[in-house]
Amino acid sequence: MPRPPDPRILASLQAQATHQSPTSGPPCLAVDYGTSRCGLAYSPDGLFAHPAGVCPPSQLPEQLATLSAQHHLTDVVWGLPIGADGTPAPIAHTVRTLAQALPYHSHFIDERHSTQLVRQQSPSRAHVDDLAAAQLIEWWWAQLV
Repeated sequence: MPRPPDPRILASLQAQATHQSPTSGPPCLAVDYGTSRCGLAYSPDGLFAHPAGVCPPSQLPEQLATLSAQHHLTDVVWGLPIGADGTPAPIAHTVRTLAQALPYHSHFIDERHSTQLVRQQSPSRAHVDDLAAAQLIEWWWAQLV
């Protein structure tokens, strides 16, 4: 009589079939919003987060539309500015208002220390905002597990 398959192997095969690993998540875009520039990132496959450059806040809706169309993405992870005391920073209202005005499924994640973390990892890079946005995707995926 054949032995039933190991559930761990089945789970691994299912993850491979859907192109997701335990450390990945849904395909999405991400925004690290700033008053002078916004970092953008995307994950078209739910496996890897890719930095996608920076833009001024005034160009953000157009940049999101372009990335969304190129990669067929409808979810956006927004870095929510939270102060050291755990309360939303004043700019958090701007982020939420913008997210509500755009035609995407919005998800919010605490962005504290994202820029500092990637700046430590890439000290020679002039702008790390898009790397911070990619970090937000990975943190969001970790919350989903």
